[in-house]
Amino acid sequence: MAVESIILPEADQEIADAYHWLERRGPGLGKDFLRCMDAALATICQMPEGFARMMDDFRHFKVRRFPYTIYYEYTGGVVVVYAVFHGAQDPERVRRALWLRKPE
Repeated sequence: MAVESIILPEADQEIADAYHWLERRGPGLGKDFLRCMDAALATICQMPEGFARMMDDFRHFKVRRFPYTIYYEYTGGVVVVYAVFHGAQDPERVRRALWLRKPE
């Protein structure tokens, strides 16, 4: 069963930044990234508890074809996407960003 999803503004900006960076590298590459992001989010919403927990309650899903990871939380029937980071990011930076974005 598919569930509702919310993408935090910070994560939405990270998606946009990745799109623009990739599009500058090759025409159409950013659009391919967005298609892969859409597919990844659809998969997450179909099986929100099906992916590994990382950093306590946060789960992660690696985007197919691109070195990006979606960090999300599933509670109350809603998927909340907190971040979309490139795989080369420092794990401690990812951890800090996730906890700063999580509401009290």
